[in-house]
Formats: sequence, structure tokens, C-alpha cells
Amino acid sequence: MTRARDVSTPTALVLITSQTIGTAVSSVTVSNAFSATYDAYKIVISGGSSSIDDDMYLRLGASTTGYYSVRVGWRTGGTAGDFVDSNNGARFMAAVATSNYIHMNCELVNPFLAKHTLLNGTAIYPGVHCTTIGEHRVLASYTDFTITPNSGTLTGGTIKVYGYK
Repeated sequence: MTRARDVSTPTALVLITSQTIGTAVSSVTVSNAFSATYDAYKIVISGGSSSIDDDMYLRLGASTTGYYSVRVGWRTGGTAGDFVDSNNGARFMAAVATSNYIHMNCELVNPFLAKHTLLNGTAIYPGVHCTTIGEHRVLASYTDFTITPNSGTLTGGTIKVYGYK
């Protein structure tokens, strides 16, 4: 008897690119991150710091419309709260930047395909753990993305992009 492989589980993560964040930058663009080779991507940002504790956003290519996302958070002690950013229009609310660290761990499905792109991610504020889900409702193909803090600047840290099928 042959068993079907569970296609919802990544078979292997393949490093596509690794980019260092500069000093006191207001945004970081990662080029050539997406291609026809992979359907889904994992983006991880670690290290570094921000001049202000705040959210970070992800924009696909130059698209500034059609982003829908919601973030739900759990505060230390178990208190739930939501941080809704539905139909922001310009970008996904996708990560956190603090004076102690920059943190992003998200997955994108279909960024290169001319389909809706889906986002699923986690972030950790000091004392708040968050999950974000989102959909970019634009039928376009993207090869790059930009990370932008809501306010302040970013210094250091590394952005890694992995592909998987």
C-alpha cells in the first residue's frame, strides 16, 4: 500500500537569500526572493534593534493596495487581545521591532504566482505574543518585498528567506 505524502508539510527549507540590515535604515528591500521554483516561503528576521518599539510591515513589490490582515495577541498572564489591521491597504502588519531585538517569523504562499498571497506569522513583543494571518488580494506576481518599521529606524539583524514546496 502506498501512502500519500502530506503536502501541507514542507519537505525541506532551502535558503534563497540572506541579507543583513544596515544601520539606522527606514526600510529594507529584499530583491529576487520569490520565483517559480517554490510555491511557499518562510521569512525569518533575527538580531538587530530598532530605535523605537513598534510594529514592522511587509509590502510585496510596489503594491500598496489590497492587504487584509488581523493580529491576535496574548499578554503575559494569559490575557487575550486583538490588534486588527484589516484592509490596511498598503502592507501586512507582520513583525515586531524593539530596542532589544527585531523579530519576524512568517510564511507566504503564492507571492510569485498571479494569485492572492497568503501570510501566516508570529511575533513577540515584550510581554505580548502575537499571531498574524493575512491575504493580499491582488492578482500579481512578486519577486521582492520590503520591510518597514511603523516608526523609527532599524539597525543590524539578518533577513533570511527560505523556499519550500
